Amino acid sequence: MKNCCDCMAGPYDPLSDVLSHTLDSGRERRTAQAWAATAKSWAVGDTGIRAGEETDNAKYYAGQAAGSASAADTAAGAAAASTDAAAGAAMAAAGSAGAAKTSQDAAGTHAGAAKASETAAGAAATRAEAAAQKAADIAASVNLTEEHHTVTLTNTLAYPGNDSEDTVSLTVNRLKTDYTVDAHITGVKLPDGTAMNDDSTGIAGHVVLFDKALNGFKVKYTGAAKAATVELTVRGGM
Repeated sequence: MKNCCDCMAGPYDPLSDVLSHTLDSGRERRTAQAWAATAKSWAVGDTGIRAGEETDNAKYYAGQAAGSASAADTAAGAAAASTDAAAGAAMAAAGSAGAAKTSQDAAGTHAGAAKASETAAGAAATRAEAAAQKAADIAASVNLTEEHHTVTLTNTLAYPGNDSEDTVSLTVNRLKTDYTVDAHITGVKLPDGTAMNDDSTGIAGHVVLFDKALNGFKVKYTGAAKAATVELTVRGGM
């Protein structure tokens, strides 16, 4: 039975009532479809309704909204079939949009962490480069302060006497006397006057360095050779 308001409005028209419900259903369907399209855009893109959606969606950032997009598509299809299904699809689409937004936020958090890691890696690379440069500078400094000398020492005394002492002046004065000197005998003259291009006999004995100063040092050998040619390499002390 119609109420009084219906009676005052005029006789009940079934056709108008059906058309009214049909229009309402159409609006609900369009609303549901709009929700579904929005959800799909945030979830996987490929809708054309939002600029940059192909790279700004949940699937791209975190791969977590694919199922939600599928649910939204299913809800949209059900909405086209009936008014009741359309309402359910709208609710599902709203949930999908929320899930997509959550995934986007999570992706943003991961992107921030990745950026922080990139920054830290850049700082580490900078420190490593600085360390490498410092090592190169040190190596260059060592090379600049390395110098070579060749001296021929002579002994006029009979063994075990030895007066082969000589003074070597440095090309570059040192700042400290902790520099090192590598000595290598490259030739000797035996007591009988025979010259040799090495000291395979050991007759020159050992090379002794002493009285190191900032501008030079003294050197001698301890053996019975009449002469010895010694190559000296000086490093450090700077």
